[in-house]
Amino acid sequence: MKIGESGRGHTYLRILGVVIILTAIVLVGMYTMKQNEEAETMPSIEGEVACLPLKASPEAPDPATCEKGLKNKAGLYLAVQSVPQKDLKLGEKVTIEGNLKPLIEDSPYMISGTIVR
Repeated sequence: MKIGESGRGHTYLRILGVVIILTAIVLVGMYTMKQNEEAETMPSIEGEVACLPLKASPEAPDPATCEKGLKNKAGLYLAVQSVPQKDLKLGEKVTIEGNLKPLIEDSPYMISGTIVR
């Protein structure tokens, strides 16, 4: 073995290690920026917590057992995803941040869409 050969191998490994670390830092930074952008662009939807009306029944749902959602200022009902039902209090005025997904046709409720957080 010659004197300079083992030094070249260590130098190569050091450079490779630095490149891997810098790549990881850049990727983490890009991921963090993307998360911050998504958090900043979520719209706020205001309304009142209400029982979602059923398609199958014209009668008002039972407040003790109904699926809660949001009734907006225009009188449209929206389902709320990712918020526990126990945290929604009927009649309470709320603002929920989230994206509005279009109506799912097979929903049992008369809703205009779903708020996804």
